[in-house]
Amino acid sequence: MRTVSRSKWVLPGLFLILLSGCETPAALKSADDAAAKQMAVDAGSKSGGGNQNQSGGQDKDAGGAKKNMLDVTPMSTFFDLDSEAPIAFTDAYTRLRIDGGLQESQGAAAGANGSLSYAQRGLIERYLLSIKYDVNVLAKVKIGTYEESVSLATLSSTSGSDGQSWTRDVVHNASSFPWFLVKEGGVEGTPRVSVEFNASRTVDSGVAGNALQITLTAIRALAPTSNVVTRLSEGATKDKAQAIDTAVSKLFFRKLSEKHTSDRDFLRWQDGGGMAITINIPEKEGDWNGNIRPMGVWRIGFDAPRPSVFSDWRYCKKESPTQRCKTDLKVARKAVVQEKDASKILAFVMLKASSNVTTIRDHLQQQPWYGTALSSLGNDDKANSQILNGMCQNIVQEMIGQSFSALDARLVAWAVVTGTHPAAKLTEKAWSAACKDVKDWLASQ
Repeated sequence: MRTVSRSKWVLPGLFLILLSGCETPAALKSADDAAAKQMAVDAGSKSGGGNQNQSGGQDKDAGGAKKNMLDVTPMSTFFDLDSEAPIAFTDAYTRLRIDGGLQESQGAAAGANGSLSYAQRGLIERYLLSIKYDVNVLAKVKIGTYEESVSLATLSSTSGSDGQSWTRDVVHNASSFPWFLVKEGGVEGTPRVSVEFNASRTVDSGVAGNALQITLTAIRALAPTSNVVTRLSEGATKDKAQAIDTAVSKLFFRKLSEKHTSDRDFLRWQDGGGMAITINIPEKEGDWNGNIRPMGVWRIGFDAPRPSVFSDWRYCKKESPTQRCKTDLKVARKAVVQEKDASKILAFVMLKASSNVTTIRDHLQQQPWYGTALSSLGNDDKANSQILNGMCQNIVQEMIGQSFSALDARLVAWAVVTGTHPAAKLTEKAWSAACKDVKDWLASQ
């Protein structure tokens, strides 16, 4: 976040295109949208997708003829960047990705119209009329019980008898979201993505932008975190998303609001595609019917699927030099199994809240059946093998119930029988026979 009080500064990352002197605002928006769409494609290509087939080109009627459509959301434009050749996300993990098509500030090279200036008002004018101007862009994603809310941009200024101040906060890229399992069927297979543009120009003296950034910082600091969405962590991520949504709703009086929403099954997503939104703002603050200019374009999509949260191997359509990736999902799963590490699996953090950390080992030790199984081990090898086999079945069921994949659930069971030795009196023969079904399943991958 940057707060300035001098008009010579420019906003880093603000994407603006020079105006043509004879074009109308509508014509400008049409031309700028085409450039913005290409920027969204470029952002997707840089993130590893390389998808070049976009839908949503020229609007046509049922007969295929071109048809002029009325633009009811002039401040925002929605694009679908995916082709008809999606990648398989089912029974794999992915995470939200936001890539900004925001160019670096070009400074003097951009010319006089290349930046949104910090316009000064005279002392008498400010004394007579205090003006507050706020713009916020909010992206919200909901997949089953998992929710995220991300403030993409906040522009705020106040000009009154106490002086003038500006706040401009722009998110360029965001990927530090938890991984979640895409289950076969069910609501988890249909993400709902919405982007809201909220703006106001009112007579006031407060700066909502400053208040929003302070609130967002506090929410992120206090909210529990996790690297993967499980039953333990899904409540915390949902509460954080709702808290951010509430903060934006309360701090920004919605004098002007636009919203785009899309539901689309994971069967139609690409790891480098997704949806894009272009945000336009007036050249003059608060002049909603004047000339508008593109502020930026964001691509909202999902990372290349991973077979396991315990490994960084991914499944993608094209191998990349920047990440470990296999073009065949079965080959990627096999690579995960070959590199399995029992100690790392058991130490994997399921939930972190303040100073309390819950690992997979901690979570299993909290289950009554786990302690019962270990305390029931005796001197009979056959009985011990049956007890351990039952414990492994419970582990697999528990981890699948916690929203881990079938592969990861069995890797956890394998880690328990490999990385721990619950009873010294247990013979090596009984120990090696424990969880044979799990070991055979992993060997078949």
